Amino acid sequence: MNAGMQAALDVLRNGGIIAYPTDTTYGIGCDISNKGAVERVFKIKGRDFNKPLSIACSSIEMLKGYADIDNDIAGMLDRFFPGPVTLLLKKSDLVPDKVTAGSERVGVRIPDHDETLELIEALGRPIITTSANLSGESDPVAAAEIKLAVDLVIVGKCKYGIPSTIIDMESRTIIRAGVDNNKYQQTIDRLLTN
Repeated sequence: MNAGMQAALDVLRNGGIIAYPTDTTYGIGCDISNKGAVERVFKIKGRDFNKPLSIACSSIEMLKGYADIDNDIAGMLDRFFPGPVTLLLKKSDLVPDKVTAGSERVGVRIPDHDETLELIEALGRPIITTSANLSGESDPVAAAEIKLAVDLVIVGKCKYGIPSTIIDMESRTIIRAGVDNNKYQQTIDRLLTN
């Protein structure tokens, strides 16, 4: 782990907030278990506390600890991850209600971004992943575009520069078209016909 990523890990461990690149756009995040940091993410973004946040995991194994996954869904995860997609799944008790705004479901990502995955793995638990913009403004795709009052900005590249596709795994529907929407729609269509 390079010095910049080590500094980011230290910020997360100390309850701070980072802006970081993903495969889609820049996100801001914190340790999901730090209630004060999660509240600060909402405040920094000007986000309504009734709107849930998503989480980013480093692996399918980590994801399985934070979402209740039946056998059908478990067999599909490697078709989506790592990649530019967010799956809505039933959350486990390890996901604080503050993160999901009281919902029983949580948006989960495993971004296709090696450095970010390494950072999450080193922390040992998921981080918040939400776009690094003020609510309602465009999603930043470069470190220089970050205007939020975070504790540290990781300089890096976003492969796509487009938000993730959000898929509701209960209804098997795309609720937000994003990167590779056709690919995911074809995958969903195959799953529904099998």
